[in-house]
Amino acid sequence: MADYRRLGACRRCGSCCIGFVLWLNGNPLTYEAAAEALARYRLPLDVAIYEPGQDNRDEPKRELPGRQELNGRKVGMDYHLLRCRHLVDDNGNEVTAWAPGLKTRCAIYASRPELCREFPTPFAWRDKHCGYSFVEIAETQIAGA
Repeated sequence: MADYRRLGACRRCGSCCIGFVLWLNGNPLTYEAAAEALARYRLPLDVAIYEPGQDNRDEPKRELPGRQELNGRKVGMDYHLLRCRHLVDDNGNEVTAWAPGLKTRCAIYASRPELCREFPTPFAWRDKHCGYSFVEIAETQIAGA
């Protein structure tokens, strides 16, 4: 498996905190199951159901995983698109929908869960506004040759 180096920096667009799916053991979770799992594992993430109709993105529209189905599972029944309630704007107001140019921040940045600290990964969906990119590291670079 290839290794990757993450380049860039967060632009505070908040797109990674809106319209995501939480997974457990390879299965997408409903809001109820996600809230239960977050509580069970004592993660400080606080989620709400995200309504894709609130999306105000520029064309082309963001293709959210599961807008209709995800691996044969129907949105709203087998899983939900979620948004983090800790995403706030510069005035400290909870952000419920993404908008171009909106500057956001994490209200619990210092204590955010590992899941958030590691995002994005090379295979995670990233919005075109995201400041991160990835380059594959050759095996010779990894071995130090």
